[in-house]
Amino acid sequence: MKKINLINKLIPLAILMVIFSYFIFQEIKPKKHIYRPLFIAHASGGINGLTYLNSLETLNYNYELGHRYFEVDFSWTQDDELVLIHDWKLSYNRLFGNNTQIAPTEAQFLNMKMSFDQTQLSLKQFAKWMLNHPEAILVADIKKDNLKGLKKMLKTIDDPFNRIIPQVYHPKNYQKIKELDFKNIIFAMYNTRLATEELLDFIKNNKLFAITIKPKRKNFDAILNEIGNTDTFVYALIVNKVEKFNKLQSQGVDGTVTDFLYQKNNKILTQK
Repeated sequence: MKKINLINKLIPLAILMVIFSYFIFQEIKPKKHIYRPLFIAHASGGINGLTYLNSLETLNYNYELGHRYFEVDFSWTQDDELVLIHDWKLSYNRLFGNNTQIAPTEAQFLNMKMSFDQTQLSLKQFAKWMLNHPEAILVADIKKDNLKGLKKMLKTIDDPFNRIIPQVYHPKNYQKIKELDFKNIIFAMYNTRLATEELLDFIKNNKLFAITIKPKRKNFDAILNEIGNTDTFVYALIVNKVEKFNKLQSQGVDGTVTDFLYQKNNKILTQK
């Protein structure tokens, strides 16, 4: 009888120890590490020779290829929600056959038939996809009201500071994004017309996850040479040929935002 009483006393203690150990493990478990990948999948990546789809199928396909970082385009609907589409002009017409250039509501957008046998997504649906793909990292390309969109993403995507890399398109907006507590920010240089000297000054004096730059940009080589003296990671925008990427790497580019390039067995390949 004494043995039974002793066992009955020890069982609750053992349960408490298991629970306590679980929470201790949660506290010391290392957080996800955001690294700088060689490739970022552009507009969720290409598929079947098609680009700028931002669809469920392209996310799944490029994740299977090994991509973990996805640059995704977001636009605002008429009812102030974010959905995955590049714009309400050319992309809207190409992907949904709609040339009104007027943003639909979120519900209207989700009920449309998308071309090329693709499936469109809302921000909320994309957040669920992220939950089911825990290694995926979002590089957010919000086409209007960037700060407002990032605030919405903070409320929608789980573990946002470890899953979202915002982009800043002009140096004047950098501090506003920092104030949201994002630690990793990409400077997308293609949307600013600032002089090269001003851009370099900003890059050298502010902490950035990386910059993206078009190889055709004026003073491209000079910018690379100057940045080469810093630890700033440089992504070329957009490269889809292995030979071109190899050449850019020899010039000082570190990685690229790409539709079709991917890595397999330490080789750089392009989708067929």
